[in-house]
Amino acid sequence: MKRLSTFFLLIALLFTSCGKDENTDSAGHIVVKGTNKLIVSVMHHSMALPGIRVYLKNNAVEFPGTDVGVYDWHTQSDNSGIASFENLFQGNYFLYAEGFDQNVGMNVMGATPAVINSSTVSGNELYVTLYVTE
Repeated sequence: MKRLSTFFLLIALLFTSCGKDENTDSAGHIVVKGTNKLIVSVMHHSMALPGIRVYLKNNAVEFPGTDVGVYDWHTQSDNSGIASFENLFQGNYFLYAEGFDQNVGMNVMGATPAVINSSTVSGNELYVTLYVTE
């Protein structure tokens, strides 16, 4: 009887101590997130550019092109020209930005790679400047 009690106690401890802080999507699949943040400063003619759409492609070592449908994530630069992507894993990414620069009255676009690894990241953050042009 003592062995059986010990067995159930160990099983109970196993289940209570192995709980994970997991997120699930709408289909109930476990969502795993990275720990890195990519902070992008969008610049045009040495000026920060607000309101520009910024796209990010995962596993890309060369420019994927201007078709925004091939990119994995997107956001928009804030009033300071800053856009950010969170919960990223280490790897090769490519950034693409497009929009309208109110200061010069023209459409602008630009692209640049972003490599997230132990030598490029500090404090789980990588800062990248993305220059756009007419």
